[in-house]
Amino acid sequence: MEHRFWRERWDEGQIGFHRAETHPLLERFWPELDVAGGRVLVPLCGKSLDLSWLAANGYEVVGVEFVPAAAAAYFEERGVAAEQKEVEGFATLRENGVTLVVADFFQVSAAVTGRFDAVYDRAAWVAIAPEDRRKYTERVRSLVRPGGRLLLINFEHDLGSGPPFSIGEQELRATWQEFSLELHFECDILEGEPRFRERGASYFREQVWFGTARG
Repeated sequence: MEHRFWRERWDEGQIGFHRAETHPLLERFWPELDVAGGRVLVPLCGKSLDLSWLAANGYEVVGVEFVPAAAAAYFEERGVAAEQKEVEGFATLRENGVTLVVADFFQVSAAVTGRFDAVYDRAAWVAIAPEDRRKYTERVRSLVRPGGRLLLINFEHDLGSGPPFSIGEQELRATWQEFSLELHFECDILEGEPRFRERGASYFREQVWFGTARG
């Protein structure tokens, strides 16, 4: 992953990918994923409010974020002092059912995070460079129990560059081969995304994929 690029984005406040509210697709479709409690992994989580929503709905939430300032901001903006400790050499922050591991996602293992009943990927997969995507999905699978569930938000567009990258169904299925997948929802959101229109997009489809980890 391009660590320097993302650190600079956070340092300069260029975080248009961060939402000031819970993602509506999470609220709408997570109940349909049928995950009855348990542990949820959120890769490359930033300071997402989605973490709080999952915790408030009874899940033990673990996010992985390699930019320390982003992880710290999640708790600071909620006015809470997180419990801090080190696990397998990685700093962790925890409070109110949310644990953030400050680490490169490719370096964490189940010894650091434990294993999970579900994964919520809203902005990680579409930020991963093409050459790292297979490594990313293998790492996700290594942290999820057989039968574990996945809610993945994917994009297809004609910007010609990323992030967020455009990833078609053929590549998506080939790369997430350790999961059985189904396209659950799709909508062109370009009308509500002027930043992508300004970059020249003529369509910008947002998709929700459901997945189940193969045994």
